[in-house]
Amino acid sequence: MLSDWRELVVFYEDLAKGPALPEYRYNGMVEFLKMLLTHRSLKGIECFASHDLLCVSLYKTHDERKDQPYVTIEVAETDRLALEFVQSTEEPGGVLRASKAEVICPLKDSLKYFDEMIGMLKESKKRQNG
Repeated sequence: MLSDWRELVVFYEDLAKGPALPEYRYNGMVEFLKMLLTHRSLKGIECFASHDLLCVSLYKTHDERKDQPYVTIEVAETDRLALEFVQSTEEPGGVLRASKAEVICPLKDSLKYFDEMIGMLKESKKRQNG
C-alpha cells in the first residue's frame, strides 16, 4: 500500500500505461495529485491508495486510523472527481453506522472540495480530542 504523496503520482502514471482500468481514471488522478502537491501543504495529511481509490486520513498507521473518519477520492469521469467523507461509529449490539458526505465535481474545482473534506476531518478530530 502506497503512503507517500509523490510516490502516488508515479504509481498512477504507471497504472495509466497498463490495461487495468480506463486510462482516464489514472490520468485524472495524476492531474489531481500534481495540482494538490503544487498548491496545497499536505503536512499532517496522510494518504494510502489501492488502484483507483485514494484514501486520505489524519492518521499515519492503519491501527491509528481504523476507527477514524477518512476521505476517499476517485476519478468519476474523464474530467470529474468524486470525493467522499466517511465517518463510522459502532453502536451497541455491533451495529456499524456510517455517515457520509459526497461531492462529484469538475477536476478543475477539486482542490476547493478537497479543502472542504479535509476541514471535516480536522473538525471531527478536534471534537474527539475535546
